[in-house]
Amino acid sequence: MIKATAMLCLAMCLSATAVQAEPASSGPLLKKDKLSIGAGIVRNTIDVNMPGFDNSEIGYQFFAAYDLDKVNLIEGAHSSLELGYMDYGFNNRN
Repeated sequence: MIKATAMLCLAMCLSATAVQAEPASSGPLLKKDKLSIGAGIVRNTIDVNMPGFDNSEIGYQFFAAYDLDKVNLIEGAHSSLELGYMDYGFNNRN
């Protein structure tokens, strides 16, 4: 599940930037120095006193970002596309 989510995130990032790609003769579709990927793990706790409820879980996140140097919405500001997925670790079990 984690690999599938990460691959989906990366595929969405790549397909979204492909819309603004120049013809193949001008070089590679994506530039390595404009792509950022990352992941994180965190321990989440909540203050709940319920019998049988574990108040701490391990959560995780994945993200990918791409700098859109040809899109300038505001002068002097850089635009980028970022996609991510975060799971806090808590579910509906008792």
